[in-house]
Amino acid sequence: MHRSSFPQRRSQSFCALAICALLFCVPGRALSQSEYDKDKARAMALCERNRFSEALPLLESLNKSNPTDTAVIEKLATALVAAAMTQPDAGTRAKTYLRARNLVLKAKELGDESNLVQVLLERIPADGKVGEARFSDHKEADEAMKEAEAAFARGDFSAAIAGYQRALAADPKLYEAALFMADVYFQIKQIEKAGEAYSKAIEINPNRETAYRYWADVLTKSGHLAEARLKLIEALIAEPYNKDVYRGVAQWAQVAGVRPAHPQIELPEFKRESNGNKTSIDIAVNGSETDGSSALITYSIARASWTDGKSFAKAYPEEKSYRHSLAEETEALRAVIEAITNQEKAGKIKSLNPQLATLRKLGEAGLLEAYVLFARTDDGIAQDYAAYRTKHRDKIRQYLNDHVIPAAR
Repeated sequence: MHRSSFPQRRSQSFCALAICALLFCVPGRALSQSEYDKDKARAMALCERNRFSEALPLLESLNKSNPTDTAVIEKLATALVAAAMTQPDAGTRAKTYLRARNLVLKAKELGDESNLVQVLLERIPADGKVGEARFSDHKEADEAMKEAEAAFARGDFSAAIAGYQRALAADPKLYEAALFMADVYFQIKQIEKAGEAYSKAIEINPNRETAYRYWADVLTKSGHLAEARLKLIEALIAEPYNKDVYRGVAQWAQVAGVRPAHPQIELPEFKRESNGNKTSIDIAVNGSETDGSSALITYSIARASWTDGKSFAKAYPEEKSYRHSLAEETEALRAVIEAITNQEKAGKIKSLNPQLATLRKLGEAGLLEAYVLFARTDDGIAQDYAAYRTKHRDKIRQYLNDHVIPAAR
């Protein structure tokens, strides 16, 4: 599973009861290799079944015997987080979360860059004080969610599902109710129902990436790599600047044996510096007519025309100050494509630079905006994403499908 409960849970991470007395040092002799391997296999099997309270003493012993085993460190941190969720005392709970965080930091020092490590570090603050989750402003829905979470923690999956269903009935827009219900269905191997619940979460909010990504993980683990790829594309469309999505894509790509990448198109560096009332522009002038690269000068010229702010004000009348924008960048790219076309008509280009051929291909397919929003974005351009997605979701999907994420091998 993939749960995270601060307030949004992530599977295999935050579930099940744990025994507080077992949280810290577990005395015992050093384990032989055969004993270590046997205990590790048992501990991992218990964790897979969400029986973290039983796995905890084994994990403590394993970690003491070999403090550099990152797989054990991950599970021990997970078990501590599960334990913290059940501790009523805020001080004790914070100490437990903090110990889990320190373990994860140790795993990272040892080279562990797994998704779980990243999520735990993001969700547990440096002081270990994780706030209590509030799922809904609707009292009945919030109470049902907390009852469902408690049922999930004690391994009562039927009660958990019933609780999430009650929460969703009370608050039909409660994304987490559908998301967490999908997680439980996956846990009990009801994959079709898990998909239905993920689909419900997506229906509630198609512009949140989590359900797409979790569903992709389920499909990947089930061997359905093509379907998982499509879900990840939707996750990228939903939240293109969320690093969790890219971790999910990277994990899928490793299984699929592919390397996602944006088209490689090298453009001139555009330098715009303001000093008082004066603005200086550094315009690239290198390039050859025989391969079309001389057309790149038009990129810099087109962008320079925006520096007085008039073009920006016309394109964005509601905004008071200039920023680098989607409109400016795509206009500059179209200027390059137009220059290439003119040079070809004049017979100057002998063999078009492959990167410029790719740029023209993107332009002909109507994908320049999608390319810019993903491959050439910055803080200014990113502000244009939501509005573009509202009107052109299909173009973003086409760009990611055709040019960024290859099909599994």
